[in-house]
Amino acid sequence: DKKGTLWIATNTGLNRYNHETDDFSLFLTEHNDKPLLRSNMLRTLAVDSQNRLYVGSRNGLNIINTEPCESVSLSHAPGDPTSLRSNRLRELYIDSQERLWVGTTDAGVSLFNEKERSFKHWAHISGDPSSLTLNDINSIVEDMQGRFWFATHGGGISRLNEDGETFTNYTKEAYDLSIINI
Repeated sequence: DKKGTLWIATNTGLNRYNHETDDFSLFLTEHNDKPLLRSNMLRTLAVDSQNRLYVGSRNGLNIINTEPCESVSLSHAPGDPTSLRSNRLRELYIDSQERLWVGTTDAGVSLFNEKERSFKHWAHISGDPSSLTLNDINSIVEDMQGRFWFATHGGGISRLNEDGETFTNYTKEAYDLSIINI
């Protein structure tokens, strides 16, 4: 994080490495008798400029203020189109405007609106070549021109177009791309 703390996501919780004592502290779903994480099976981490830690798991998202240690939990709410579309998170990315992007294993990508605590979603639509190539997102990157790229698990790369709704796709079949990460 911004203070030099090393945070490590594992299948058994969140670890914090202390440089001064050369040891680790483990944070689980409950910390000091308060809920902290939605799950101990963590998949991805991101830190913003305010030193908030975003933790993605197989059971949703936590936003953690590290001092004091407080957590907000966000998850899929059936019937609410502004909630996370899926709790199965694989990738978190903070962009140059300090916005949080969320990549899932099964429901595409979402952009978090912090003020409204809501998400905008993009997903693969069968038969629509201008949608994401697949809904299984491996990684998210913003390039120097401010364009967003999404590597999918087995479907190639999708780049969000300037209209903010459609994608240009570079598929595995057309470009012989077996993408793991970008």
